[in-house]
Amino acid sequence: MSVAEAGQFYLSVMCKSNKVADSMNASVEAHPFVLAAADRDTALYRDAIKASIQQLSAPPRAWPDVVAADVNAFLDGLYGELTHAASAALSTTQQGYFAEWNAWNNPSAPDPSHVAAQKIRLKLGLSADAVASCGP
Repeated sequence: MSVAEAGQFYLSVMCKSNKVADSMNASVEAHPFVLAAADRDTALYRDAIKASIQQLSAPPRAWPDVVAADVNAFLDGLYGELTHAASAALSTTQQGYFAEWNAWNNPSAPDPSHVAAQKIRLKLGLSADAVASCGP
């Protein structure tokens, strides 16, 4: 697939899960926090990430060489996202949810999937801003 086609395909897959992530983040940041809503939205994110992994792992044509290794690194990072989302979605207490959330979103260590995503975006000529590149 060409670089332009790869960019279109990447956005067609990732914009869907990014929108689900926005909903999950809103649930987590809600005041008051509602565990049932956070668990629900995190489960939806888990499912969206699983779908993204499946789609990115089986593109219509091979990824361009310029991003093939980065896509593989991104997929490895997404498996981590999937693991954390699956655990958080099963939380039965607010304390348990936030313990998993904090382990998942450690600000002292960049998320490998986020780093790989930025490499892909740069090499495919996409905006570094995931929100802006997906539109409203």
